[in-house]
Amino acid sequence: MALHVGVDAWNLTGDRRGIGRYVREIVLRWASWMPGTLQLTLLVPERAAWFVRRRYLRELGDPRIPVRHRAIARTLDAVWYPWNGMSWVSGAPSVATLHDASLFALPPQDEKVAEKEQKLKQSEEELYARHREMKETLEKQKRELDERKTKLEMGRGGGVETGKRKGFSLGGR
Repeated sequence: MALHVGVDAWNLTGDRRGIGRYVREIVLRWASWMPGTLQLTLLVPERAAWFVRRRYLRELGDPRIPVRHRAIARTLDAVWYPWNGMSWVSGAPSVATLHDASLFALPPQDEKVAEKEQKLKQSEEELYARHREMKETLEKQKRELDERKTKLEMGRGGGVETGKRKGFSLGGR
């Protein structure tokens, strides 16, 4: 019995760069690799998968690979997400590929990109500082209100009614 693997193909028609080339090559090799042991299905976001089938298969040049809406993923043995993470959840055992992870930690080579990243970092720091200030101000206001409340309750005899009220009188007593 063949292992039935779904491939998240949402970006197959749009990515002509490294990851797109990598995914197309892997899918074609898997499709022709040891017939009967692995069955592939391209999982697409379009509900009418039959309507967009040709567009996806044109990218691969192999009309034998089924194209289905990703809702069927839960019926598969496994799902492969090749596009740097998972943009939806399949309900089946899943594997996500993370490409070029080191680039997420290395500084950019381009000065313009570095400047934009620096501005974003500065904006983020300013936002956190503003949040801290607002939080401290609110906490201070809360403490002051609690103190005023306590003083008011103490001035009324600790908040306990005595039963006798002093009223306003014109009689002078």
